Amino acid sequence: MSKQLIMNKTLTFVENNLSETLDLEVLSRYNHYSKFHFHRLFASEIGTSIIKYIRLRRVVRSTSMLQSTDISITEVALISGFTNIDTYIRSFKRYYGITPIEYRKLKQQLDDGKEKECTKMLNYFETIKLCKEEEKVEGFQFIEKMMSLSKHAHRYGLFSLEEQLGNEDSLYLKKAVELMVDGTDIQTLKKILINLIEASELTPVELFERVLYLEGVLLIHQGHYPWEIKELLSSYFGETYMEKIAAHFDIQKNVKESVEKYLDSEVYLSNSLRLENEIKGIDKRSLQRLIRECDEIALAIASLGLTKEIRKDIIDCLSDRNVLIFMEIIDLIEKINLPSIVDSQNAIINVVRKLREENEIK
Repeated sequence: MSKQLIMNKTLTFVENNLSETLDLEVLSRYNHYSKFHFHRLFASEIGTSIIKYIRLRRVVRSTSMLQSTDISITEVALISGFTNIDTYIRSFKRYYGITPIEYRKLKQQLDDGKEKECTKMLNYFETIKLCKEEEKVEGFQFIEKMMSLSKHAHRYGLFSLEEQLGNEDSLYLKKAVELMVDGTDIQTLKKILINLIEASELTPVELFERVLYLEGVLLIHQGHYPWEIKELLSSYFGETYMEKIAAHFDIQKNVKESVEKYLDSEVYLSNSLRLENEIKGIDKRSLQRLIRECDEIALAIASLGLTKEIRKDIIDCLSDRNVLIFMEIIDLIEKINLPSIVDSQNAIINVVRKLREENEIK
């Protein structure tokens, strides 16, 4: 079983048993590893220790009860898996910077102030419009930064993001990443970051930077991919900047070079890889129908086990924009192995057979 599957299995087990006794011994036994080996495996794949991860998940789980119920803090702690209230309060404050009681009050204030927050964002846009053209162009680097952080988060997890920040990065971005890595829920994170903006005296370009970082961090928190973040953050520049953004990222050139590299890259073959025979000879309309039904990431991973001919057929069935996304997914896949290709191909095969049963493809 691949490391990714082991981690997925472990994290699912943790989520389903947060109220139970969970520690290194329980999880290593569950996965049939020694405690020493499983501790190293978990830390290398997730980016933190098992105990810290479990504590974080219990704290995060507790926030839903704080938001939607009026049960006591002691009951919230026990239901979340903490053995005593003091440990829960200390852990909560470590991750969120406030106590559970303060969090509950803040959430109520957030719910009451959504209309006001919307008005604030409209005021932001009015100020951003005052940016000079060259200042906005310099803002492209902020998009690049958020795309880079998103790519790193998808490869190595949120816990690894702080090490990606350098001395030149703003205190605002560092604080945003710190809060996200510490497990701050998205509503509280957004409120804190907006407050930091509101309480600061900023020039239009400084405000522009912080709004891009604010929205970028929230998108990363929600699991968006780099290409999604590029599109969403680019919209803040306005319609007249669409061509400038495309030229800055040199999209067409990068796509062409990426496709050539992808088509000529190594083909991972195995007797267990049956997707090639399933779709070989399929007509273009049917292949397009199949692609629309497939998970984009599963298709990209599965395609690494296909020959150059079939890979080219897939590329030819994609729109220009979807070719760009497909290539960015391929770039995102840093570590590839046969088990993950087999799993992805099996998922695509199931889609092929389902569509054939429904006479959707030939």
